[in-house]
Amino acid sequence: IDPNDNGGIIEGNLFATAKTVNIKSTVSYSDTEKDDIGNPAISIDKACTISGNVFVSANKLVIEPGCKIYGDLYVCANEVELSQSAIIYGNVFIASNKLTINSEIGGSLYATAKSFDMQYFGFISRDLHLSGETATLNGYIYRNSFIEVKNITTNDKFINQKDFNVTNANNLT
Repeated sequence: IDPNDNGGIIEGNLFATAKTVNIKSTVSYSDTEKDDIGNPAISIDKACTISGNVFVSANKLVIEPGCKIYGDLYVCANEVELSQSAIIYGNVFIASNKLTINSEIGGSLYATAKSFDMQYFGFISRDLHLSGETATLNGYIYRNSFIEVKNITTNDKFINQKDFNVTNANNLT
């Protein structure tokens, strides 16, 4: 989905099935890498806006920086990447092997993923419901977490504002 098509705006729902689904934007990145966050975006020239729900079945889904989804996101994919400065205003439902969250989620995230990586700019406004094998948590969860994974890694930048519920974890660091 290209931001140059139709002004980058999709009115209504989006249904996509493909090997790779890429919701694109035109972004400029800093040449300077910052600790723990990589190269931050310095400007977003064009980005896709979707005013409805998004349904994706793919091997890989990438939502690039600056893209906005004003509905819910439903995904079944081998690999999912929600990039820095992307915003999903609704709830997110994902089944995947590898899930990387570095975006803002306005609702709750319901996910099952073998590998879950919530990076520094990852922000969940409501609850996180996660099941899988490994989870790396470096972002911010405004409400509650309900996590069932074998191994959890956090750092000093991770914030969970309310209840942090973990079951069946062999390792929590």
